[in-house]
Amino acid sequence: MQQCSPFALTLSAFRTILCHHARLRSLSDIGRSTAVNDPQPSASFSARKNPQCIPANTLPVFPGLRPRSWPRLLHLVTKAMPDRLLVVIILLATLVLPSGQAQASPPIDTSIADLQTQATQGVAEAQTNLGLLYDFGRGVPRDYTKAREWFEKAAAQGDAEAQYNLGVLYDFEKGVSQDFSMARHWYEQAATQGHAGAQNNLGGLYEFGHGVKQDSVRAFMWYNVAASLSTNDPQKDVAAENRDEIAGGMTSAQISEAKRLTSQCQTRQFKDCQ
Repeated sequence: MQQCSPFALTLSAFRTILCHHARLRSLSDIGRSTAVNDPQPSASFSARKNPQCIPANTLPVFPGLRPRSWPRLLHLVTKAMPDRLLVVIILLATLVLPSGQAQASPPIDTSIADLQTQATQGVAEAQTNLGLLYDFGRGVPRDYTKAREWFEKAAAQGDAEAQYNLGVLYDFEKGVSQDFSMARHWYEQAATQGHAGAQNNLGGLYEFGHGVKQDSVRAFMWYNVAASLSTNDPQKDVAAENRDEIAGGMTSAQISEAKRLTSQCQTRQFKDCQ
């Protein structure tokens, strides 16, 4: 197993938190329309082969997702950290990370040339990964238009990851005008396939009334659906936290209704859950 110094682990963890912070749609329950920094969409968590030591070029833990509370995320990293060390870490992190830009790259197991060949031949997974490369500007010039085009090709074949990433583009205004209706459309496509990130982000749209009527019951439902998935997807953890936090402002009757809708959605295999 790769050995990591405590400093490397702490800096890596704080790097992840900074990446989250750049993506937060809402830093508090009053919400803000968009994140001012440059949020980046998610790729597969399988890239994190050694979670005990996160390399600098590894995708952040929950890119494209919407944790509701920045203070709680910060607390996870800093709760056992001496104050002086925290100050040092913050200063070093500001030097390591260019303003508003996470140090991350989408994972690929093949060369870019091979990936382009496969994508051109219509392989959906390759199209999604190539879209991520253009989105991040890794190995190719950053080009949100090309990223969107490759995501659209894969999404048309039913690739849930591509559908989710298209939702992120529209949700966070990356290379396109912000369009919550389009974000919702693509999140719904991925959510029906059991994509935890898409289900979580649908919950966020309903919680803050972005492109839909604000509805805490529907928000709880989608958060709960994502958190209750039977997979080991770590994205469930963000959804569970969001669910538990929004529940604090709901009545017992609202929570009961949200749980009923959750069961109904699960029975329908995530289809027609609106």
